[in-house]
Amino acid sequence: MADMPGAIIISIVLPFILFGISIGRRRAPVFLLGVSTYVLGLLVIRLHLPDHLLGRSRMLEIWQMRHPAVFSVLIGSAGAAAGELLRFLVMFLLLKRKTWQSAVFFGTGQGSAEALLLVGVPAVGALISPSIPHHPDVYAAASVEQLSIVMMQIGLSVLMLQCIRRWDWRYLAAAVISHTAIVTMVGFLPFILHPAHQLAAILTVFIAGGLLLAGYAGIAIRRPGGENDHPAE
Repeated sequence: MADMPGAIIISIVLPFILFGISIGRRRAPVFLLGVSTYVLGLLVIRLHLPDHLLGRSRMLEIWQMRHPAVFSVLIGSAGAAAGELLRFLVMFLLLKRKTWQSAVFFGTGQGSAEALLLVGVPAVGALISPSIPHHPDVYAAASVEQLSIVMMQIGLSVLMLQCIRRWDWRYLAAAVISHTAIVTMVGFLPFILHPAHQLAAILTVFIAGGLLLAGYAGIAIRRPGGENDHPAE
């Protein structure tokens, strides 16, 4: 597996390369819109909402203690569904040029922001600060996970664009189900597998999900009529 520098290349260098490509393709605002959407989702959905719900409901606290596996899966699934609804709203309301390229760079921006914030920044901190635990293998695995997530975000954004351009809610449902299924499997695996096998299984889920969604995006764009990248403003 890649070492620490490899993790930094994937989680820091690659996002800036992708941003540079978006500038060259005149899609930098779309890339940054994807970044902003991820940050908003991280702050509201992943960090604030679970704490807010637990603070308001004693029943949820009891459920979390008695059924940690089910609780983890439900919270993750709800977050995935909420994230896809947020993606829909942002792309529908704020994405001016609703084109295939825009969908790809929007998803790339989301995935890049996640890689940079969740892996890149901690990896740099571990390198420059002796007080932060240094686990190259963990960061290397996380970078592979984030690379898969970039592909997932692209595929999910293409699905959402199809929903918006065709006004077909089946694509929104497919995005929600796909995202929820991946998060559910990842959340449940640690409760049913031996610790020695958990990391490999989780990476397998992310890689498979990323390849399937990115593959779908490629097929959708290249199918008859898909290459006509006309804006639907």
